[in-house]
Amino acid sequence: MAPLTICLLGTTGAGKSCTANTVLGCRSNDLFVVGNGSASVTQNTSSVTGCWCGKGGEVRVVDTPGFLDSGGKDDEHIRNMAQLLMTEVQRVNLFLVVLNGQEPRLNSAVVLALEHLRSLFGHAFLQNVMVCFTRWGYDRVSRLHRKKANDKKAEDVIRGEKAAELNSTLRVALGHEFDFPCVFLDNAVNMSDEDELEILFGDDAGDALKELVEQLQRVWDYMVAAPVFDCQVVQVLRAEREQDVRKLLRHYLSLASEEDGL
Repeated sequence: MAPLTICLLGTTGAGKSCTANTVLGCRSNDLFVVGNGSASVTQNTSSVTGCWCGKGGEVRVVDTPGFLDSGGKDDEHIRNMAQLLMTEVQRVNLFLVVLNGQEPRLNSAVVLALEHLRSLFGHAFLQNVMVCFTRWGYDRVSRLHRKKANDKKAEDVIRGEKAAELNSTLRVALGHEFDFPCVFLDNAVNMSDEDELEILFGDDAGDALKELVEQLQRVWDYMVAAPVFDCQVVQVLRAEREQDVRKLLRHYLSLASEEDGL
């Protein structure tokens, strides 16, 4: 049985490679190299097959170059990624759009990239999309900062409003009528050993681990339940259109030949 496939999309620096390591339960850079700045580390689409969270079901993780690439190669990256999805990856269970949760607004590069993929793959592609907000600190200080910045609202209310704002923007841009499910990850939890967790989270270390497990379980459940998206459908549709054009052309040439014979 083929492994489930999750394809990560997002801007440079949003945390795609770090998220890829998290879903595979890898604390180091052995699987996907993580960058430290705005320069894009992932220059080519790459994939690694492993176990979900290091111990679950088999999954293939596809990491793609970031949109708004520091080298100014967005169009090239999107074309190359789409071609690789059609020819090599072929079947995707989940497209995980990775966003920096600390940014107040949705980056326009993400919207343009999703529009491009939707125009290429059709609206059916959107049924396999989920959004992941990264850099969402589970520690007490981060939660306090979010609460102060959001009129002392509860954590679940803050998350709900951020997801609602995002979905409102994307529904207008992409033309669909449903909300993308959203998860909120603190990849620092996965990257830390027990001693580091105690330093970062103190007595809340257990709660942070539980929160990460729950958020990743939401990703897994959605990926398992979603219909498999066949990226090759684009090639099939293109071939069918070309065949229809050839048939139409032969028909008109036949009519023209008959008229010439009159």
